Amino acid sequence: MKKRNIMAGLGIVVSAAAACDVALSHYLLKYTTSRNSASNNRKVKKKAEKTDGEEEYYIKDASARATHDLERAMGKAWFDTVPNSYIMITSHDGLMLNAVLFSKEPSSSLYVILVHGYKADTSAMYHYAYHYWQKGYNVLLPDLRGCGSSEGDYIGMGWLDRKDILSWIDYILSLNSDAKIVLHGESMGAAAVMMVSGEETLPPNVKVIIEDSGYTSVNDILGSELDVRFGLPKFPILNTASMLSQRKADYSFREASALKQVAKSHTPTLFIHGTGDDFVPCSMQEPLFEACSAPKDKYTVAGAEHCCSAFYDTDEYYRRVFDFIGKYI
Repeated sequence: MKKRNIMAGLGIVVSAAAACDVALSHYLLKYTTSRNSASNNRKVKKKAEKTDGEEEYYIKDASARATHDLERAMGKAWFDTVPNSYIMITSHDGLMLNAVLFSKEPSSSLYVILVHGYKADTSAMYHYAYHYWQKGYNVLLPDLRGCGSSEGDYIGMGWLDRKDILSWIDYILSLNSDAKIVLHGESMGAAAVMMVSGEETLPPNVKVIIEDSGYTSVNDILGSELDVRFGLPKFPILNTASMLSQRKADYSFREASALKQVAKSHTPTLFIHGTGDDFVPCSMQEPLFEACSAPKDKYTVAGAEHCCSAFYDTDEYYRRVFDFIGKYI
């Protein structure tokens, strides 16, 4: 009788643990990949300390904060004054995807596709767009699936987006078959452009990839967030959530790997990261750089927070970017 009670008790504990795992996994999947969750309202650990009653800032360096504000304002002013066209395409799985195209007059064969980050939209990329426009590029600003004005219930985390980027490349080639294309992404957008780099169908018109603050894989970044944001272990929650993602969003966390994709890439890639990034750890830059089989370089910015490298030394940032591009275009 005593043994039977112990076994029954163990059964209850195991069943409760399994139920808890499934519940947490469902929550993680909804929290991270659902369009309507509040996961973009992330409370970061590292913020500038308050002094003399001032508010906390995500960008700790005062000069970089001022540059951020100036760059964002300049990008918005550019967006509001330069003529553009709204473009719509249908994804391979039937979603309506939207973008804004800025076309140079007279026409140019130079194009850049600027890919925004997690739960952002085209507005996050205006400041980059301004600098490319000044260099003579046509600029395409897409809203990724599940973001901005594009359709989709689930965030692609870069993996589903890689196929959408291929579709945007095809759209550009329908306008100009001789186009020379740069892909430049930040955060999830950086992961997306790295993930597309390993696709066999990537046209040779894509000459250069710039990735800023990208992660090694969806599995790695969600594992990091489980620890940093929730204080929870990766196993078994991440494994179960990945299986649920395969069923609901049509991809698993492990297959969604920028690390594996850059290992197959032939497209020259510049890897950019800030050492102050508390969202996508800067430690992810080196494995990506080492795994990349294409011509490559890296630029690491001391102290820069997530996607903030361009604000710490804007002139140096774009010198590095356009010098690298200039080797291949």
